[in-house]
Amino acid sequence: MEIKWFSSVKNSTIFKHSGLANAKTVSVQAGKGSGVVLANKQKNPSALVHNTVMKKEFSRMAKAVANQVADNFYKRDLKSAALASLSAVRRSVKVAKSGVKKRNRQASLQEI
Repeated sequence: MEIKWFSSVKNSTIFKHSGLANAKTVSVQAGKGSGVVLANKQKNPSALVHNTVMKKEFSRMAKAVANQVADNFYKRDLKSAALASLSAVRRSVKVAKSGVKKRNRQASLQEI
């Protein structure tokens, strides 16, 4: 997946959170299918953006995003924003389960 515009995690256009102005930035976006893409800005101009596609369960993805932001000396306030962005993207990408829906057992107990 190619990212055309490298946006900030907070989705604001001010200079402080800009993905183009800062040396280290991180972005969480929806990928193809049920995947989530974690994009990091690198110093190497030939490969400016490094994309990582994650398709595991949410707790492992959250740990990977938190480690990526914390271990690479990004700004501390980006950790909570990156996790919030991951949660929103994962919720939008998540595929609904098909099949027979379970009936509500509490409703039948209340009628008795």
